[in-house]
Amino acid sequence: AKLRREQLGYKFKRQYSVGPYVLDFYCPIKKFAIEIDGSQHLENKEYDKERTEYLSGFKIKVLRFWNNEINTNIDAVMEKIIFELKPSP
Repeated sequence: AKLRREQLGYKFKRQYSVGPYVLDFYCPIKKFAIEIDGSQHLENKEYDKERTEYLSGFKIKVLRFWNNEINTNIDAVMEKIIFELKPSP
């Protein structure tokens, strides 16, 4: 909900496809993806690494959060996202 309606000044698309992968949230203008990981990702670290490497080939930066982080500390999650959205000097 915090990424909807350009509340952060950028449009995020949900379930956005890049090649064989579907990103949870993607901001095309910033080439910035947000992935929300559940417990299944504990066993899929190699898959996540390959996926991130593939996306970096398109110059897409990926920021990952655990479901638990979002549920228990959304303010810190939003701070990290806002930091990543700031223009580079």
